[in-house]
Amino acid sequence: RTFLKDLANSKEFLDATNHSISDSRMADRECVLRFLAFYLRGWENYGPNDELDSFLSETMKMINEKQSDKLIAIADVFKQAMQTSMNLLGDNAFRKPPSESGRKPINKALFESWSVALARFPNDRLTNLFDCSEELICEFNRLLNDDLDFHNSVSYSTGDHRRVHKRFDTIERMLNEVCE
Repeated sequence: RTFLKDLANSKEFLDATNHSISDSRMADRECVLRFLAFYLRGWENYGPNDELDSFLSETMKMINEKQSDKLIAIADVFKQAMQTSMNLLGDNAFRKPPSESGRKPINKALFESWSVALARFPNDRLTNLFDCSEELICEFNRLLNDDLDFHNSVSYSTGDHRRVHKRFDTIERMLNEVCE
């Protein structure tokens, strides 16, 4: 739990989320744990019989068994993903596009899918990704508006394995295709 708390209190996480995830109900630590679960275990391994709460609990057990040098390496990956997210997506990182009522709150499903996809994205292609960030954000907004399955995957029953796979696959594919 200390590991989750430290990552939730890291400058990179706080900056990427604009300090907008409350720690009163440990929502910040849940976001960190969701990243760790899908990054360490792979979203591809989240199956039809998995339930999100169990998936997260099993990940917590895995983290508790890791050596400190492994935790340091994992923390570095997490912080880099947060920094990349902030630099690429700006103030709207992990959010649905703003509407007339203003900026939307952090969306946990978008948080996990964007952050894991960016953590897995090849470092040697990051510069190219930053060069086409406007195109990337436009494509993301288009997907949310035009692809009902993608929109639902980040809005309803987000622990359903089909929706988990849909959002992760869509974000990863988008990152790879937009800046080819």
